[in-house]
Amino acid sequence: MKALILGNTNPHLEAALRLAGCTFEAHDPLDLILYVSEHESGYDRIYNGSQSLENPVRLKVKDFDFIVTRLSGGLEHKTVFLEHLHRNLGMYSPQTSESIKIASNKILTTLRLSQAGIKTPKTVWAKAPVHVDYIIKKMMEGLPVICKTVYGSQGAGVSILETARTANTVLESFFKSEINVKLQRYIEGGSKDIRAIVVGEKVVVAMERTANKGDFRANISKGGSGQKIELSEQDKSICVKSAKALGMEFAGVDLMKDKDGNSYVIEVNGNPGIKIIDITGHNFFVDLVKHCKSKAGTSTQAATQQQASQSATQGVPFIAEPSQPMTLEEIIEGFPSTQEARRFGLWD
Repeated sequence: MKALILGNTNPHLEAALRLAGCTFEAHDPLDLILYVSEHESGYDRIYNGSQSLENPVRLKVKDFDFIVTRLSGGLEHKTVFLEHLHRNLGMYSPQTSESIKIASNKILTTLRLSQAGIKTPKTVWAKAPVHVDYIIKKMMEGLPVICKTVYGSQGAGVSILETARTANTVLESFFKSEINVKLQRYIEGGSKDIRAIVVGEKVVVAMERTANKGDFRANISKGGSGQKIELSEQDKSICVKSAKALGMEFAGVDLMKDKDGNSYVIEVNGNPGIKIIDITGHNFFVDLVKHCKSKAGTSTQAATQQQASQSATQGVPFIAEPSQPMTLEEIIEGFPSTQEARRFGLWD
């Protein structure tokens, strides 16, 4: 089978695809050209318009079995190509263009979670900061409160407002800069949170993150530490339900627990980072590829040979598909050392 990686690739994903006996091509949506036909019966197309090519090269849908999305930044443009490939051209994807855009918007994520009956921290969304005192005292139960820009990842755009003066100053500054933010009740969780990876109907791996000293954000990218944990069945159910609420079959779900052990969903991430793989030793892309293969059709040897022939005539790089899935030992043999294999979650 063959995967179309839409966005950025990485060694963990590529290792998982090879382990599953899949070939792949990775394309940056910024290099693609979308074509919508005037014919009622279709004939819509998509082309690789990379500057390295003399002329754009058509990507043929029948050459691919499923899409793996790794999109970040510029989603208004990039998700159009996922919409075209998934909806117009019928390629399977565990995420939709709509679900990715919702996950990137923190207030829309909160609304979808609320609609699904999933507990989130108390949240306030308002454009002008004209009733700050009322919002903080009556709606948020007092300071401190968490302030988050609507867009942002890896802890960026998140601050804690601990005094009335700070709250007024920060909110006024965001308002004047026309930056949309939401306020959430502060959950006292001991500077810890949980990142769980959902694939299909289950949580495949989870880790607890602890904030760096002096920081309330537990994100690993902000200097936090992490360790692999096993979630309760209830928390697993919450995570799967959260991904479904956004229409995702693959997502990173962030949980926090208060001092009484109650779980709150903080965010749902459509492009979860790979540091959880390094920390836990579990390559969640292996689970994702297996899921995608189960949802997509199967490729025949004849179809593979035809792909190679077409690629040769069109000047498109082609990676020959193995006649059968490679074993773990064969994959590991391709690495310089077991230490390198371990880095990609292929060696315990």
